Amino acid sequence: MQFQFTEVANMQQQIEALTAQLQQLTASVAPYTECQKEANWLVEKTAEHRAVMLDKGLTADSLKAWAIALHEAASGEEFSINLDGDLEFAETKAELARVRRALEREVAASDERSREMDALRAEVANQAHNSQIDEVEALRSENKSLILDYQELNKKLDFFKSEIRENDSLSAEVLKLRKENENYQQRYDGIKAQKEQIEQDFFAVRADRDAKVQELKNKTTNPYSTIDEHIDAMPPSEAVELVEEPKSAVKSSASLSLRVLEIDDIVSVPTGGLGTVIRFSGDIVVVGQLLNGETVETCYDVGELRWISSYQESAPAETLVEAPDLKYEQFLAKIAKAYGWNTLTWQDVRSLVDCKAEGFKELSLAKATKVQKEKRSQLLSANGRCVELLFDYIELTGDRSDLDWVPVTLKEAVEEEIAKKPEAQLVPGTEIEVDGETMIVIRHDVETEWLDVQTLKGVRTSVHMTEVTVLSNALPLTA
Repeated sequence: MQFQFTEVANMQQQIEALTAQLQQLTASVAPYTECQKEANWLVEKTAEHRAVMLDKGLTADSLKAWAIALHEAASGEEFSINLDGDLEFAETKAELARVRRALEREVAASDERSREMDALRAEVANQAHNSQIDEVEALRSENKSLILDYQELNKKLDFFKSEIRENDSLSAEVLKLRKENENYQQRYDGIKAQKEQIEQDFFAVRADRDAKVQELKNKTTNPYSTIDEHIDAMPPSEAVELVEEPKSAVKSSASLSLRVLEIDDIVSVPTGGLGTVIRFSGDIVVVGQLLNGETVETCYDVGELRWISSYQESAPAETLVEAPDLKYEQFLAKIAKAYGWNTLTWQDVRSLVDCKAEGFKELSLAKATKVQKEKRSQLLSANGRCVELLFDYIELTGDRSDLDWVPVTLKEAVEEEIAKKPEAQLVPGTEIEVDGETMIVIRHDVETEWLDVQTLKGVRTSVHMTEVTVLSNALPLTA
């Protein structure tokens, strides 16, 4: 559908009306024009026939009679003949001239109407041109307004570009930190893989040892037959020393002959705990330990045990010695080594103490060597390794729930470290939640802790950092 001005439509209607009138007038003039053509043709033919008739000898009276007949045929009226032939001819000629003039007037009037129509058409065209000029002026005015809007948008675009350049510098810092984090993560993954490999090797060695122990158990039924065979297979000097060594000396040595151990003797097992000899199976000693109120039987090679006391030297109620919780001693032995100390994580500590503050006290009272005591002091001191591990854990996960159960001194030290660290700047594009509504961060002013944000509906507003819950971090903006 095309737009059209009302004035132009009215003018077109007038043009159509005048055109219709012109067509009517032209149609009314058409018979006169046709008659004029016929009359001119008749005059020419009359002149031609008159000359022919004169040449053929017709008289003047005959020509008059012929002229009268033509007049009557043209006018439809009877023509009265005047005896004066010249006068009658003059009147006939005058009548023809009158008819010609009337036709000429009609033609002139028709030409005038045509000129009026042309003038009217020119006027309508001029008015249409003027309306187009007005329309062009309106478009120019609108174009100026659009140019002003475009300039305003350019100013805003320059502002946003400056904001983006500022964000790019921050994004570079974030990218650097992320790369460092990736490097630490790769190192952690490598250490974790080494740890898993060591554990696999340990369990493989242990499984091999258990298989050998089981094989020995299956081979022997006489508690003394295997040791005799073992002695026979040894070099003579070693066999004599083993057989003739006094019982007291054997009991105090690190490697003990099966012959000197007795049922219910208290021995130290390789893991560091204490147990009671229950029975013998060849050169395998079955030792019982009380763990969580239940007796657990374990098979050991005689060379793995160290005699502590005999049944007679202990009270009857102490036949089975309850094994102490060795996890703290094993933990201290682990961190005393460089690998264990360097790979230590907060998850290891919280798993050791079972998320209980009392676990730290038990760790501080556990039996330890000089080196282990030094590492324990470095771990549990006011500004020790535990503070660093828990602080890093909170920074990485955002989970502060462990502060609810750790010792007060550790909690205060970690909270002090958290207070020292400036609030991290949220990257533009980070999703946050305020009063249950999801928003997108546009800019974060760390000094004032105010955020310029935009809702998912496109509404921009400002919120304070204390109202914010971070949902997900965005990638740094790129140019």
